[in-house]
Amino acid sequence: ASPAIAARVVDELGAREAVLAYGQSEASPNLALSCCWEPPELEISGRMRLQPGVEVRIRGENGTECPPGVAGEFQVRGWNVMRGYFDKPAETAAVLSEDGWLSTGDLGRLDENGRLEFAGRCKEMIRVGGENVAPADIEDVLQRHPKVRQAQVVGVPHPRLIEVPAAFVIARAGADCATDELLEWCRARLAGFKVPHYLKIVEDFESVGMT
Repeated sequence: ASPAIAARVVDELGAREAVLAYGQSEASPNLALSCCWEPPELEISGRMRLQPGVEVRIRGENGTECPPGVAGEFQVRGWNVMRGYFDKPAETAAVLSEDGWLSTGDLGRLDENGRLEFAGRCKEMIRVGGENVAPADIEDVLQRHPKVRQAQVVGVPHPRLIEVPAAFVIARAGADCATDELLEWCRARLAGFKVPHYLKIVEDFESVGMT
């Protein structure tokens, strides 16, 4: 869940001890978790503590390690990582290095305190000119707007910039939600290259799909 959705779970459902976790079948049950005893703004921020004995590193497109705060594919090594896919050596070799690092296929960033923040799937990354943009970063900003119930961001082709972000938004029931209002909200909270070039308010996501 994005921090905006997590905040709604606390505010609207009263689940004040809910925590966020990240895991996948190949590194289960989870490798990072937030803590219910920490301040609420940190608990639902999406920045999770690594489990003891678990290592994470963030890799850029050229294979170099990303500095704190920069998103890239994250790899994990530790007691929770699988030994391999059963009877599938080629598939195993594609994601698991000889020294035990699992390539997750997910985007994330580590902060200066070593907390992990999930930022989406690598294949969903939008390449705006020379910048990589995670759709989840834009979706979280949109979903913080009081009139927005849900947002979905995708990349669409652009003749000069390769791709640009396009947003589909579902408004909260009864809200008078205008496109210009939401774009202005984004401009005040996002770097210019992350602001959606297109934004459409829709009734649901059935026509565009969730992924």
